Amino acid sequence: MILSRSKNLPRLVGTLTLAALVGVGCGKDDGGEVRQIGDSGSPTAGTGSATGSATATGTGAATGTGVATGTGVATGTGTGTATGTGTATGTATGTATGTTAACEPVGDPARATATVRVALDEWSISADPGEVRAGTIAFEAENVGAEPHEMVIVKAESADSLPVKEGKVDEDALPAGSLVGEIEVFPAGESCTGVFDLAPGSYVLFCNIVETEEDGTRESHFEEGMHTTFTVR
Repeated sequence: MILSRSKNLPRLVGTLTLAALVGVGCGKDDGGEVRQIGDSGSPTAGTGSATGSATATGTGAATGTGVATGTGVATGTGTGTATGTGTATGTATGTATGTTAACEPVGDPARATATVRVALDEWSISADPGEVRAGTIAFEAENVGAEPHEMVIVKAESADSLPVKEGKVDEDALPAGSLVGEIEVFPAGESCTGVFDLAPGSYVLFCNIVETEEDGTRESHFEEGMHTTFTVR
């Protein structure tokens, strides 16, 4: 037992010595060496938190739609009077068919003792034959022109002896009994017959239509030359 204790003695002494040295070193440390070691070593990282505040400002536009409705009533009265006068005159030419424009024969051709063919045109009248014996004469008038025409028979020496007023023969101013009769207006391209009793003498056949043109000028068929003399012996 004494031998075993002596073999462990050096180990025990060494342990005691080390403990003494450590105690001496700790008694003199004020913390400076620890900071020096930290300062001389590699950098260290740490954590923390930061707080703060911020204010955001800005501008904006607000848009919107709306509907406005409402009702209203407008009332009112008014009166007015218009007066005026005017006169319109004019004539129209053309070819028309109907009861008023168609040929209206005069007399009975079956009674005729002689027949005279008459051609009406712009602006002439021709009779064939130009002379017949007194009696009942049938005039077969043909409108070979482009406008309506008529044929009036007046006992007179010549066309120049006839009274003319405003472009037409004034039938009211003719001597009594001189107006024999007429084939009234009929259309272009048609024929019409008139039967009249004629005593010996001189006669004038003429068209007595007067027209007013669009420019206001007067067109007298008689003055344009639509007349001829005719003899009954």
